[in-house]
Amino acid sequence: MKANRMAWAGLVCLLAAAAVSCDTRSGASSAPSGTPSSAASPSSLAPSSCAKGTFHWGKVSDSPKTIAVSQLVRVKAGKDSAKVTFRFAPVRSVVAHVEASGEVSDKMVYRALEKRLDMDGWLLWHNGKAAPVPGKQEATFLDLEGRSRQFLEVHGVHVVEASFALDCATGSGASAAPLYGSVTAWYGSDEAGLVCGVEPAKKRWFREAYDMVCAGARS
Repeated sequence: MKANRMAWAGLVCLLAAAAVSCDTRSGASSAPSGTPSSAASPSSLAPSSCAKGTFHWGKVSDSPKTIAVSQLVRVKAGKDSAKVTFRFAPVRSVVAHVEASGEVSDKMVYRALEKRLDMDGWLLWHNGKAAPVPGKQEATFLDLEGRSRQFLEVHGVHVVEASFALDCATGSGASAAPLYGSVTAWYGSDEAGLVCGVEPAKKRWFREAYDMVCAGARS
């Protein structure tokens, strides 16, 4: 699954995809730990910790989501080219995290998820890492043909969400019930330029930004 680059015909200076560091695993922190109820019977207790085991994945999704959009930039009629500055506002926060019914290394969860997915060389950002929102970007538009245009930029990342059960093979939870949990991660970066009045490509996250920003555009 590659983070696709969307190009806009006739434009230059569209923004480059953010590079994903290959050493993010070393800084990952532990996931939140759960506390089993003292009233539960020993056979129903979730493992208090799990250092090694077998993952069984439930629902796994991987989709691009909008995290920021720019304000509208209007280029007046009579210009064949224009250099503009986009300033971004956040739409949603995406933070990598693990939730589980017992203690488990978040690094173990992310490595297992990367193995489950066909990452094609990409690595997932790990626990606590938030997808960055750009501040401002500059772009130069060509071939405007003298017509008035209203432009916006959209910024997104690929968001991975998955649920899992973990059969513990070692440690205090080895003979107990499986550990259950979910994980949220993200990778890559996608950016694209849109123009109000021109239908965007049929991608859900493009359409979301177009509907939000261009709905208030003046003709």
